[in-house]
Amino acid sequence: MDSVKPLEPCGTTGAYQRHYLNGETPCDPCRAAKAVDKHTRYWKAKGGEPFANTAPRIITDHLETFGSMSIQELVWLIQRRHDIKDGTIHRAVHRMIADGRLASVKDIEGKLIVEVSDG
Repeated sequence: MDSVKPLEPCGTTGAYQRHYLNGETPCDPCRAAKAVDKHTRYWKAKGGEPFANTAPRIITDHLETFGSMSIQELVWLIQRRHDIKDGTIHRAVHRMIADGRLASVKDIEGKLIVEVSDG
C-alpha cells in the first residue's frame, strides 16, 4: 500500500520546491519562505545568528539596555561589540529617527541624544 505524503502548504520551502518541480512560478508566500531559508542557511554557514546582525536591531537593543545616549556614544559602544562601520550606524539611526522608531533631542552641548521612541 502506497502512503502519499500530504502536500506542504504554500509559504514553506517544500511548497516552493513543488512549484519549481511543476514548472510553476512560485507564489509570494513560497518565495518569502525560500528567501528566509536561504538567509538562515547563509548565516548558519558563517557561524552567525540569522537576522541578528541588522543595524536597527542592534541599535534598539543597545538603547533599550543602556538608555538614551549620544550618537557618538552609541557608535562607539556598537563598534566595540559588532563589526559595523560607523557610517552604517549613522545612516540607520537617522532612518530610525525619520520613521519614528527613535526619538532625538539635542543636549546643551549640541550633541544629538537618541532613545527608543514610545510610540
